[in-house]
Amino acid sequence: MAKKLIVWTDADMDGAGSLLVLKWKYPKAKFVVRTTTTKNFEYEFNNWLATNKLDDWDQVYILDIDISDFIGLTDYPNVTIIDHHTHHVQ
Repeated sequence: MAKKLIVWTDADMDGAGSLLVLKWKYPKAKFVVRTTTTKNFEYEFNNWLATNKLDDWDQVYILDIDISDFIGLTDYPNVTIIDHHTHHVQ
């Protein structure tokens, strides 16, 4: 059975490149991709959470987005955050 993955990625080249690497890593996975920006992530993610659950996904990837206001996401074993910006690290 193919893995069910949801990817939240920044709408820039860093996010697109990160998504491409995930697609290479999981060629048979079923992807749902949500493209956003750091500025819009809080609003869009909270709206998504109103009708979805993190536990419904094999893996949730958040790529190139500042999640410092969502530090609780690190408590979920199926959530992986990949970000290279040093100003997002606190």
